[in-house]
Amino acid sequence: MLLRHPLRWTASLVLLLGVLSAVPAAQAGRGPIQLNDNRGNGVFQAATLGLFTGLIPVCPPTNCTGTHVFGRVIASPHVVALYWDNAWDTDTTNADAPKRATINAMIQGVVASSYLDGARQYGVGHGMFHSGHESSSACGTRRPTGATNFVSLLGWVECEVEVPGTGVPYPDDNTLYAVFLPDGVTITGSPKADCTTTAAFHAFSAAVVPDPQLYNPLAFRIQGFSFTVVPQQCMHASDAAMRLDRYSQAWSHELVEAATDPTPGTGWVDNTHFGGSLELWLDTGEAGDICQPSATAPDGVPSDPVRTLATSLLLVERYWSNTDHACVPAVPAPPPPPPPPASDPIGHVDRWGADLSGTTNVAGWVLDGDAPTAPAHVKVYVDGTAGSGASSYDHVADLVRSDVAAAYPGASAGHGFDVSIPGLSSGTHQLYVYGTKVAGSAIALLAQVAVTIDPATTGSPTAHLEVAQGADPSGIRVAGWAFDVDAPTTPLQIDAYVDGVPGVGSAYDLGTTTVSRPDVAAVYTGLGLGDTTGFDATIGGLTPGSHTVHVYATNIGPGTSVLIGVADVTVPSLDGLMYEVMAPKVVPPAAAVGSELTCLPALWQAFDVVNDVAFTIGPFVWLRNDVVIEGATASTYTPTASDGAQRIACATTATTALRSDLRSTVVSGAVVIAVPPPVNDAAPAIRGEAFVGGRIQCSTGRWLNRPTSYEYVWVRGKKGSVIPEARRATYQLVSADVDLAVRCEVTASNDGGSATAPSLAVLVGSPPAPVNQTVPAISGSAVVGSGLTCSTGTWTNAPTGYSYVWSRAGTALGSAMPATHAVVVADVGKAITCTVTASNAGGGASATSGPVIGRALVQCVVPTVAKATLAVAKARLVAAHCGVGAVTKARSRTVAKGRVIRAKVAVGSRLATGFRVALVVSLGR
Repeated sequence: MLLRHPLRWTASLVLLLGVLSAVPAAQAGRGPIQLNDNRGNGVFQAATLGLFTGLIPVCPPTNCTGTHVFGRVIASPHVVALYWDNAWDTDTTNADAPKRATINAMIQGVVASSYLDGARQYGVGHGMFHSGHESSSACGTRRPTGATNFVSLLGWVECEVEVPGTGVPYPDDNTLYAVFLPDGVTITGSPKADCTTTAAFHAFSAAVVPDPQLYNPLAFRIQGFSFTVVPQQCMHASDAAMRLDRYSQAWSHELVEAATDPTPGTGWVDNTHFGGSLELWLDTGEAGDICQPSATAPDGVPSDPVRTLATSLLLVERYWSNTDHACVPAVPAPPPPPPPPASDPIGHVDRWGADLSGTTNVAGWVLDGDAPTAPAHVKVYVDGTAGSGASSYDHVADLVRSDVAAAYPGASAGHGFDVSIPGLSSGTHQLYVYGTKVAGSAIALLAQVAVTIDPATTGSPTAHLEVAQGADPSGIRVAGWAFDVDAPTTPLQIDAYVDGVPGVGSAYDLGTTTVSRPDVAAVYTGLGLGDTTGFDATIGGLTPGSHTVHVYATNIGPGTSVLIGVADVTVPSLDGLMYEVMAPKVVPPAAAVGSELTCLPALWQAFDVVNDVAFTIGPFVWLRNDVVIEGATASTYTPTASDGAQRIACATTATTALRSDLRSTVVSGAVVIAVPPPVNDAAPAIRGEAFVGGRIQCSTGRWLNRPTSYEYVWVRGKKGSVIPEARRATYQLVSADVDLAVRCEVTASNDGGSATAPSLAVLVGSPPAPVNQTVPAISGSAVVGSGLTCSTGTWTNAPTGYSYVWSRAGTALGSAMPATHAVVVADVGKAITCTVTASNAGGGASATSGPVIGRALVQCVVPTVAKATLAVAKARLVAAHCGVGAVTKARSRTVAKGRVIRAKVAVGSRLATGFRVALVVSLGR
C-alpha cells in the first residue's frame, strides 16, 4: 500500500499482498461507538482513530510480529458486490472473462469457507455474501473506459452507497463493498490500479469529525465504509479457469487486509519484517504482506498462493498467522494411516511458545495404537533428551481432539495435550516432546522445538521504537517506550545517533521516558511499571534528505544499554509537510437543477509535532465534468439548466502558516445533477402537402431542459381521434382524412420526465388533378422481336395511378395497356408512341411520348463471290450485312490470279449481322 502518512486513509493503496498481527482486536484499542446516520436511516457502528497515541505492543519486541494500531476490524465481513457498468458482463476482448454470477459465487465460496479461520486471532471470523449490484441510473450507467481517476471511482462508489434508491444496502461495522471494474478500465491517481505496479487495492471513505470527548485530544470520530477494488483489466488470462484464479487470488488477499485493517494504516499491522522502518511498514505492513512472494517473506515461509478444499479449489493468497508461526491457509495434508498394533506412540506438536509472564505452552496430540480409546502420556524435556537428566514435565493427553478421532477409526477423542512450563530462564530453550505408551515404558520423540523467553523479567531495558519519521522543521521525530525492570518506576534516558553509531554519528539527547503510556503497563503486568514509560522527541536542524537514526535506552542496574531500533528516515522539505486528511465533499449527494449544493472543505494535516499549524481555506472552485466553472468561487453553487445530467465537483485550497507559498488543492468526488422534465418553448409545426396522398411532416418544436428523445402521435377530427398507425414524424394522408383537421402531438423526454405539446391543425382536402412536367419516354430496342418500355414522365399533385396506351402511326393499339410493348413486323417503318394518363382523387391528365420507328431484323446472308475480284467480293459481303474475315491464297487451274476461288461459308447461309466471312484468293496456276 502507498500510505505516506498515518492519517491519510482515504488515499491508501494496497498491493496484492499484506501483513497480519498477533492477538485478537479485543485485547487492544478502543471499543466501537454509536454514530447517527445523517440520512435518517438509523445508526451504524464506527470505530475511533487515535492520532499519534502510539502503537500498542502485543508481545515482547524480540518475537513480536504484529501490532494493533488504533482502529477496528471487520469481525464478520458482509460483502456487497458493486459492478461499475450496467452491462458489466459484456467483455469485448476475452470470452473467458468470468461473469457476475461466477464472481458472486467466488465471493460466497471464500467468505463462508474456512479461509478466514486463521484470522480469528485478530477478531475476524466467517462472513457472508450479501448481494450484487450493477450501476444504478441514479449514479450513471455509462461504461467507464480507459484510465479513470480514483476521484471518479470514489464518487461513483459513494453515490451507490449513499443515494437512496440504488438498492445498495447502507454500511454497518461489518459491511465490505467489493468493487469490480469492467474490462479496459484502470484506475489512476492515488490510489491506483494500473495492472503494472498495482492490480488491486482496498480503501476507506469516511467523514471525519474531531471529538474532544475521546481519550486523546487529537482523536477523530470516523463514519464511513470500506471497499476493495479489482479491475477486470488486470485479471486477463489465457482461459476462464486461470482468469477466475486471478480474481480469487487478488480478492481473497484484499478481503483479509480489508477485514483486519479496514481503515488502511490502522488495525492489525506488522513492523518486524521491515527493518523497523515506520515508512516501509506503512507502505507494506498490512495483513498478508509478510506472505508476499518476495524478499519480504520470512526465510522458509511458503508464500505462494494455494488451493484449499475449504474454498472449493479456488486459488487464494496466504496470510501470516502468529499462532501457527506460518503463512496460512496451508494445503491440508491427508491424515496418516492408522498405526499398526504394538507400534510406538504417534502424535504431533501443533503449537508452542511463551506468553508475557514467561510461561511456556506446548500443545498437540498423542495416540497409542495398541490402546486407541485410552489416553497416553506426553513428556516434555527442557534442554535435553530423555535419559539425559534434563528437567521434564509429564501430562496425561486426555483433552478432546475430535479431528484425531475422525482420522483414526476406532480411536476416542481424548488424546490432546496442552502443557504449561513456568519459570524458564531468559533466552532460547530446546524442548523435546515425547509420547508414551498407555501400558509399558516405550516412548517416541514427537518433535523438538525452540522457545525464546523474553528478558523483560530482569537485566537490560525492554523497549520498542514505534515512530521514526521526518518532521518539521528539518528534523526527525522518534517515539516509543522503554523500561528497566530493575527500576520499573524510574524514567530511562533515551539517546539517538544520526548517520552513525555511538562514537561515529551525531549524538542527540532525547531526554527521559516522561510520556504517559498506560497501555504498556497494561500489557506488562506484575512488574510494577509506572505510567511514564513513553518517549516522543524531535531531532532538529538536519538537512532534507535520507538519514539513518539509531535510538538507545540507557540501562539501570544489572545489564547493558540496548539499541531500541534503527530506521532510515527521509527528512522532508517544506513542500512535503502538508497533506490532506480527507478530501472535500459535495452535499447533498443527490441534487437537481435549481437546488443549492454546498462544498464541505477538505481536512488538512501538517507534519509539525512542535507547533500548532493553522490553515487558510480558499478559494472554492466548482467544476463541471472536470472543467472549472467560471465565476463559481463561493462555498455554495446552484446548478442551472446547463448542468443537468452533468458531473459537478468542488475543490478547496489550503495555505499553511508554515509558508505562504505552500498550498494544497484537493478535488472532491462528483455528484450528477438530476434533470428537470422538458418544457415546450415553441409548438411543433406541420409542413407538406395537405391533401389525400400528400406527405406531411411534424417538427419537434423547441424545448427547454435538453430532451433526449421524442415521440409522435397524429390525430384527426374535432375529437382528436388517434391514428393508430401514425407514430412517426412524417405521415401520408389517406382518403379517411379528407375534409378533416389533422394535427400532430410531440412528447419530449429526458431523465427527469416527459411533456407533450400539440401542433396547429391542417385541413385535408382533395388534391388537384396531376399536371405533366416531363413527357413520358420510350426506352428499349425498336427491332422486331425486341421490347419497348414507357416511363410515366413526371407530374405534380401526387398522382395515385397511371394508365398506358400504345399507338402505331397515330392509331391506338388498345386501352389500359401495360407499360411495355413488343415490336412486331407490322411496326416496321411505322412511328410508335405511348400515351400516359396520370390520375388522383382530383382527376386525370395525359401526356404522349416522342415516336420511335420500328425496324426489321437484319442478318448476314452469304452472297456468291466465286470468280469475282477481291474488291467486288468484299463489296457483296458488306451489302449482305456480313463482315470480311481472313483472306488466304491458293493455286487454282480454273480461277484466274487475283480472283476469289470461294468463300469458306456456304452461299445462302444465314448468320448473325456482321459475321466475318473468310475468303480464298487464287495465285494462278
